[in-house]
Amino acid sequence: MLQDVILDFTIICMLFFLVIIRHQADIRRIRTSEERYRALIDYSQDFILSMDSEGLITSVNRKLCSTFERPPEYFNGKRFEEVVFMQSPELWEQYLTYTKEVRQPQQFELSLTMPDGSIREFSTTLCPLLNVGSVPLQINAFIHDITDMKKRKEADEANQAKSQYLARMSHEIRTPLNGIIGLSQLLQKTELTPLQKDYLDKINSSSQALIGLINEVLDFSKIEAGKLNLEHVNFHLEDLFKRLADTISFIIGSKPVEVIFDIDPDLPLTVIGDPLRLEQVLLNLCNNAIKFTSKGHVLLQVQLEDAGSGEAIVMFSLEDTGIGISLEQIAKLFSPFIQAEASTSRKYGGSGLGLVISKHLVESMKGRLHVESWVEKGSRFYFSLPLELPPVELETKALLGDGELSVVVVCAQPLLRKSLYSMLQSFGMQVLMAEGQEEWMKTPDPPSALEAARFLIVDLEEATGSARGLLKHVNRRFTKVLFISTLHARERSAALNPELMADYTLIKPVSRSSLYQALEMLLKDRSTEGSESKPVHTLKPKPSQEFRGHIIVAEDNEINQLVVEGLLHRKGYAVTKVEHGAEVLNRMDEQAWDAIFMDLHMPVLDGFETTKRIREQSEYNHIPIIALTANVMKQDLERCLSIGMNDIVTKPLEEERLVRVLEKWIPRLALQSVQGVNLDKMLRQMGGKSHILPKVLSKFCQEYRGFQSVLEAELAQGDAAAAKRAVHSLKGVAATLYAETLFLAVVALEEALQDDQKQEAWGEKLCVVQAEIGRIIQSVPWSY
Repeated sequence: MLQDVILDFTIICMLFFLVIIRHQADIRRIRTSEERYRALIDYSQDFILSMDSEGLITSVNRKLCSTFERPPEYFNGKRFEEVVFMQSPELWEQYLTYTKEVRQPQQFELSLTMPDGSIREFSTTLCPLLNVGSVPLQINAFIHDITDMKKRKEADEANQAKSQYLARMSHEIRTPLNGIIGLSQLLQKTELTPLQKDYLDKINSSSQALIGLINEVLDFSKIEAGKLNLEHVNFHLEDLFKRLADTISFIIGSKPVEVIFDIDPDLPLTVIGDPLRLEQVLLNLCNNAIKFTSKGHVLLQVQLEDAGSGEAIVMFSLEDTGIGISLEQIAKLFSPFIQAEASTSRKYGGSGLGLVISKHLVESMKGRLHVESWVEKGSRFYFSLPLELPPVELETKALLGDGELSVVVVCAQPLLRKSLYSMLQSFGMQVLMAEGQEEWMKTPDPPSALEAARFLIVDLEEATGSARGLLKHVNRRFTKVLFISTLHARERSAALNPELMADYTLIKPVSRSSLYQALEMLLKDRSTEGSESKPVHTLKPKPSQEFRGHIIVAEDNEINQLVVEGLLHRKGYAVTKVEHGAEVLNRMDEQAWDAIFMDLHMPVLDGFETTKRIREQSEYNHIPIIALTANVMKQDLERCLSIGMNDIVTKPLEEERLVRVLEKWIPRLALQSVQGVNLDKMLRQMGGKSHILPKVLSKFCQEYRGFQSVLEAELAQGDAAAAKRAVHSLKGVAATLYAETLFLAVVALEEALQDDQKQEAWGEKLCVVQAEIGRIIQSVPWSY
């Protein structure tokens, strides 16, 4: 018995000690939890305080004490509205009372005056702590500073409101401008007197200047709002320089300013980036240089600084011999709405936004815009950009002839002479240079050299006399003559006798691609009748008047209707005009429509709702719908695409833009440009449903644009099975597309991988495959 008692006592003692140990452990956990909770409260950046059921403060955290520079004892036993200055103390009292009544947390905003006198906004949460009888024992207040957040929100709302206002104003201005520019374009196609043509040119230049100003203001608004996005696409630098030269040829006017492009022939043909924004920067810099230069030259230099590791570093430099800028003026050069000085703005005009936008764009493209300037001597703006290179260079640089062609260049301007020499040498030609006829006659055996020359290039701007003298010694059956001139001065060639006329006149500034095309055309002895007054890039066949398709134009503005109808009629399209969306729906079954141009804002039924209803009927899904709008807000453009529109044309309308969009989206027109696939067999396979082709080819472009890099990554990771599956899948796709060249290249690659050949062997075959994929993708107008 005694042993049992001792045993029971021992067990009881052990249980007692276990209870004590567990109790102590619970106490430690509670204490640790409380300390952690206290630390969170004390080191929180919010104001935290506890109050009893009467609203008297029982505790405050460190942040509240340090902000108001008071010890905790100062707050204890007082009401919160008594120790801080509130903008609305009645609001605090109201929510405190309500929290006790409903016994639920309440949240509201409160304004407090800080010790420095500033007023800050706070998000305040009152949380009741209830006892067993659901009676509030205390109320905890959590007060979070939202001043900065509200300021950011207000700034965002202000930017949004400004952007919407600017977009609405842009819409209102663009709509009448569309009529002015469009009708001017149509009027230019009619017979005009020289005075009428001069007036019309001034109307066009003024309208374009206004459009440029609108675009600058909108771009600046996007920059301020942080919503100016850059593209990441393949593009040709030569195409960019050619477009730039086309635009500048009109800007020069009658100014005695030589605009020269000095482009490094070693530049990569294809790079990846945002061509439109890069062109915008260069055009703005060129425009400024021409504006502030009354005589002398403007030189655009583009040099390859470095190439490797998948990117090329390209330096762009624009120098002029204009009025220059002082150091004081440079300091505020990149401030918005400010030019170097007020008198400059009055004399030369401009919004003062161009350089601000250019600086931002250059920095967005990972570059930095620099400026050097000397008063009354000129300025130089320059920047370097890293431009990504495609995995495979899809093209090679072209040469003229067999490398044995010779050309004589007569040009008095040294910088232009140097530029021409560099370009011609890059074509593989033998180049002989001279400042004028007198210098040429001092060269060894000039008559023989001139007779052997396949081309004679003469700068008409400074060498009209030289042209007359040299042309008398030229065998025109063998030697082709090319004049270089500005648009304004091209009439000089008309003063020459017919036998002294050039075979072709190229308009300054001369880009590498325009010079190459002109020489290639002359070498092939194409007809150049009437080309002496046009730059080479405008040499196109006269618009075909054969019927090209039926178009519906939904537009409620009568002038805009006339503009679109006139522009499309000239290109061979039959146009049916309607004033609102309901008329479009009523006419859908009248005939087979090739495309619909849809204004967004029309009475009765707008363009958005009309498009939705058309897309709900599957039999009309093949008809491209193209938005006509003067609105350039991004969300509106995204909405157009999301509801089923195929593309967007912004007002004012341009003839070439309208035609390009139609050729892109009307399948039978767009398919003419596709290379590398047998479209006839594809169409037969699809039962003649040509509207399916854009989807099929777009899908191919999306999935196989980066095929080489994906395959190399899989092989590098040792996943040969996945790589072989990808190649086999591509072989099937190539067969489906009837892409014979691609199919054969993929078969060769598949065999190399199956035989486990070394990387050198299959790597070369993979490059061939990617090059053929790239050729197809570049020819597909729907690839993005």
